[in-house]
Formats: sequence, C-alpha cells, structure tokens
Amino acid sequence: MLLFRNKLRPPPPPPNPRYKIYHEKHQKIARQLTEFRHKNRPFVLKTSYNSIIPLHIYTCWHSKELPPFMNENVEYLKQTNPEFTVHVYDEEMCRTFIQEHFDSSVVEAYDKLKPSSYKSDLWRFCILYIHGGIYMDIKYRCINNFKLIALTEKEHFVRDREEFGEGTYTALIVTLPKNEIMWQSIQKIVENVKSQYYGNNPLDPTGPGLLGSFFTQTEKKEMILHFECTNIEKYYDNIYYIMLNDTIILTYYKQYRDEQNQFQKYEPYGTLWDNKDIYFS
Repeated sequence: MLLFRNKLRPPPPPPNPRYKIYHEKHQKIARQLTEFRHKNRPFVLKTSYNSIIPLHIYTCWHSKELPPFMNENVEYLKQTNPEFTVHVYDEEMCRTFIQEHFDSSVVEAYDKLKPSSYKSDLWRFCILYIHGGIYMDIKYRCINNFKLIALTEKEHFVRDREEFGEGTYTALIVTLPKNEIMWQSIQKIVENVKSQYYGNNPLDPTGPGLLGSFFTQTEKKEMILHFECTNIEKYYDNIYYIMLNDTIILTYYKQYRDEQNQFQKYEPYGTLWDNKDIYFS
C-alpha cells in the first residue's frame, strides 16, 4: 500500500483549449452582468429642483400617426413627467416651424435632407435655439425612478459611446433659448447640405459627429450624461441607454426597433449614407 502511494502519478492532461475559451467567456459575461446590474439601480431624486430650463419636452416622428407602442411610450412620458408640456411634431410641423423662425437657407436645407433622422437633427437644433427646453428622441423611456425634472437646473449634453470617439449624442439635449452651440449646429448643417458633405461616417453630416465638433475633449469628459450599449449574450440583447453619472436613467422602449423597421419612411440613414443618397437633388 505504501509503495502504491509513493508511486509517481502521471502528469495531468493539458487543459482543453475549448474549456479555457468557455471559462473566459463566462467570466466576461459575469463581469458584464455585475457592471450592468450596478448601473441599473434606482435614481435618487431631490425633494425639489431650481429649474432654469423651460419645462417643455420636444420629440418627433415622421408622421402624425404614431405606431401603437410608440404612442403608449409618449403617454407614459406625459404621465411620469407632469411638470412638463410634451410636444410631438411630425415632419410637416417641423418644416412649418423652421419656415416661421429661420431664413430660406435653413428651410432649403431641411427640404434637401432625405433621412428623417437628419431632418429631425436640424429641427431639434432649431426648436431648442428658439424655445429652449429638452429635446428627447421618441424612443426613450425614463426608468429607475428617474424624472426629467432632474435635468433642469443647468444645460446638458450627452457624451457618445467611446467607439464613436468625437461624437456628442443628439438623442437628448437640454438647453436654454439662444444657445450658441445650437445656432452653430444649424449653420453647419446648412453648409453641409450646400456642399453635399458626407464626412467619414453617417453621424457626421447632421448628428453626433457634427455636434461633437463644438466641444473640446475636456468638455466631453466632463459631461455627466453619457450614452452606452450593453449586449450580454443570453441575458440582454443590445440595450441602449443613457446614464447620469453611474445610474441608467433612460432606455429604448422594448418594441422600438420592430416599430421603426415596420413604419419608417425611408431606408435607414446608414444605408442611405452608404449609397451616397442622403440629399435630394
């Protein structure tokens, strides 16, 4: 028995590379889940806010008829943010507003932009320049006890995802009237349309690439709002959200992508950009 115990044991087999990959993958998922759950926690509201931002929320869709879940999302926005007046514009209303408040060069730029998202970029800069308030994409929904009143004590811009580098996200903008960056963004879009500018990616002609050009890297890093995406296989599928410091405050309503694909007016702006077809002649 003693001899048997003292016998040299054969070396263990080499680790299975497939097991190593599997183990590392699940470690990564566990880390991502922990990080996401830490962010996805109740937002602590103050008892009162000293609002300087006009209490108006602006959003838009290409037509007056909203898809059913989108309409439900707008009603939820109104119910959960009763301090605000919520304005939903369609493309005709957007054009009329621009025509009433800006010169013909801005109207012409609006007319020549083909993607609905590009048109709405121009309009959101225009309406915030005139009235101030909050522009928010119609796809977003307040979560984790967050209320938009928490953003009304100062102006806010949103840092875009790191992979987009220089961008400033345009789906949520909070400004006072006559904000200079809104004015510069309007003028830059007019220039881009006149020169048929495409830039390096679909976000450059009117969106985050353009808006981001008016901020320094330091200013972007100091933004307390930032846009992120989580894709954790088997648990979450491409959850897009906006964070305030380290808490998730806004995310897409669940059915948005399905309704967007079913009801959108043109091909996605990325496809039109790839095909060099973002401008009407």
